[in-house]
Amino acid sequence: MPGAPQFELLDQLHTSARSRVLRARGMDGAALIVKQPNQEFPSFQENARFHREYEIARRCAHPGVVAPLSLKYDSGRWTMLLADIGGVALDRLLRRRALAPAEFFAIAIQLCDAVEAVHAQGVIHKDINPSNLVWNAEAGLLQLIDFGIASELPQEAQGIVQPHALEGTLAYMAPEQTGRMNRLLDYRADLYAIGATLYTLLTGQPPFAARDPMELIHCHIARSPDWQRASLQALPDGLLAILQRLLEKNAACRYQSVRALRADLEACRDARAMRPARLAQRSARFVMPQTLYGRAAEVAALMAAFERAAQGGTELLLVAGYSGIGKSAVVGEVHKPIVERRGVFLAGKFDQFRRDVPYASLLEALRTQVAQLLGEPEAQLAAHRRQLHAALGDGLGVMVELLPELALVVGQVAAAPALAPEQAQARLARVLPEFIDVFAAPGRPLVIFLDDLQWADTPTLRMIELLVRRPAGNLLLIGAYRDNETPPAHPLSDMRARLERDGQRIAAIELAPLSPAQVRGLLSDALHAAAHDTELTELAGHCHRKTGGNPFFLNQFLQSMAEHGHLRYDAAGDRWQ
Repeated sequence: MPGAPQFELLDQLHTSARSRVLRARGMDGAALIVKQPNQEFPSFQENARFHREYEIARRCAHPGVVAPLSLKYDSGRWTMLLADIGGVALDRLLRRRALAPAEFFAIAIQLCDAVEAVHAQGVIHKDINPSNLVWNAEAGLLQLIDFGIASELPQEAQGIVQPHALEGTLAYMAPEQTGRMNRLLDYRADLYAIGATLYTLLTGQPPFAARDPMELIHCHIARSPDWQRASLQALPDGLLAILQRLLEKNAACRYQSVRALRADLEACRDARAMRPARLAQRSARFVMPQTLYGRAAEVAALMAAFERAAQGGTELLLVAGYSGIGKSAVVGEVHKPIVERRGVFLAGKFDQFRRDVPYASLLEALRTQVAQLLGEPEAQLAAHRRQLHAALGDGLGVMVELLPELALVVGQVAAAPALAPEQAQARLARVLPEFIDVFAAPGRPLVIFLDDLQWADTPTLRMIELLVRRPAGNLLLIGAYRDNETPPAHPLSDMRARLERDGQRIAAIELAPLSPAQVRGLLSDALHAAAHDTELTELAGHCHRKTGGNPFFLNQFLQSMAEHGHLRYDAAGDRWQ
């Protein structure tokens, strides 16, 4: 009859802020898993995410992937029913006992099969870890579960958010998934997560034991796991090399296909020798390398400016070049040292059609900082609230007027009294730097990146000049602009001339197009071909002529060639032709 229960709840398996998972028995006696949102009134976004998770899991139909049976609106909330294989999550199992070698290989190889099926559907799971792997030891069956944050994009850029706001399980997260690597995320993030999971299955602990989220992010980006553990030293030949390859920081150095990983795991299981080339085997997917070519000197200048700012003082770095030349890519290299110094990166972008809005780009960057504060735990938010009140006092009303969402951090404050324009400008010139100083402190440098500076409004340029002239600091201001759109009479040129005339230090980087040799090096890596190969040299010359050495145009040109079938993968030679 309508409204009759479809199942009997037995016990709760997992609960989080987003969902709860329970074991149940259907009216026909079938073993079921019940998943529901864990909010009384889920938002539209949460309901959409729930539907999307159901559809993705259903599309990835495979014995090694959890099978969704139905999605219904039940008792005031959406309920997803999934088939229950009668297993237990591996994180729980590991708390009870260690895995036998045969059991480990069975789990690892079935995990490869499941992930290969997911990738074949154009899906990146993004949260592979022992808690999302269910193992039925009696049946010898593994299933991959929880597609709540899975991606259907071939590549995506992870923005910078507070560690606790990152989607996924931080202990198993690929470096590029943290948003601090200046690299796009693709299917190879799952291969890193597989490596971290296998490491845990073999040692009983994740690769990194740091408890502080920022320290854990730094470990993923810059540190190596402990390869000297006794449990790792006793592994079969080749298995340690597999783990090391999976946990490479650079996605291009990991396994490039789950199939190649599976073959090597089988070779270890069967005590067969692995072919040396197998570890480096590529994928039939064309993926552009994310290395910066021909930018070593520019990146070094960026790092030097950051180090000077981190030591104290305010530093201004100007990055010039044509559109698509790679200004933002070079600036993004500062993310990694920022993590190590526990710093903050904020960004704003000027709009040529909004030059009449003073400080729009700078406020865009500072708004990101406020959003990060609002995402912090209450104890940290309270500490920032006290710090802001102590530093700005009555000036908080000025900042709340500019950034209304700041009121959610500092609470109710008195409105800033109305002043004559000149007096209001002088007050802002005092208050805004004080606000920035709260977040730019010794041991916690602040980087503010303002893009498309050629469209900057005059008040913002004046504020940049004011900030640079102050002795206080731990602040790196980076401005990127198109030098072909900034003639000598441009306000930016005037500001730079004044600062240099008065002896203020300004670091400058000018990005030129890639040379034919640099284009050849990029193609060598992208196509897995020797740099001196005749066909490669001819293609490099053609690409350089077509794109003028512009990295963005070159990337788009090669992607178009691959999409139109002009590049073909040769599996036997492990290269593109």
